[in-house]
Amino acid sequence: MKTIAIIAGLVACAAPASAEVVHQTSVTHNGRAVAIRYEPDVKTQYRQSGIGPRATPICLWSSKIAVQRNATGADGQPIAALTRKVETRRGASGSQVGHCSILTARGQIRSAASAETLRAAIAEVASNDAATLRAELASLATLGTGEAHAR
Repeated sequence: MKTIAIIAGLVACAAPASAEVVHQTSVTHNGRAVAIRYEPDVKTQYRQSGIGPRATPICLWSSKIAVQRNATGADGQPIAALTRKVETRRGASGSQVGHCSILTARGQIRSAASAETLRAAIAEVASNDAATLRAELASLATLGTGEAHAR
C-alpha cells in the first residue's frame, strides 16, 4: 500500500472560522498598558491511504490547534519577548472516502476545528497563560528591557 502525506497549514474551509475567533485583553505593568491578542493556529495533516487498483481511496486527516500570543505596547509596536505559540491538546481527526487532493480542493473535508472549539481552546490558553504572562512581564522589568520592541 502506498501512502502519500500532504501537510497543509490551514484548510480553506476553516479559514473563516479561525479568522473570526480572537481573544483580546490588556494588562498594565508598571503603569504601562500592554495589549495581548490570542489567535488560533490550526494545522491539518492529510494522509492518503488505499491507493491501488482494487483499493478504495481514503483520506485520513488530523488537526491540531495551537494558540499564538501576540503582545503590543502602548506605542503600537510588537513586543517580541512576550510573543509565543502555545500548543494545546485539542484537535480533531477523521477520514473520508476519496483522494485528499481532490477533497481539500473542493472544501469537502471539514477537518479544522469549529469556531466553538477554537473559542474554548483560546479561552483555556488565555486563562492558563495569565500567571506566565505576569512572570514574563516582571522578568522584562527586572532586565530593564520592558521597552524593547521588535521593529
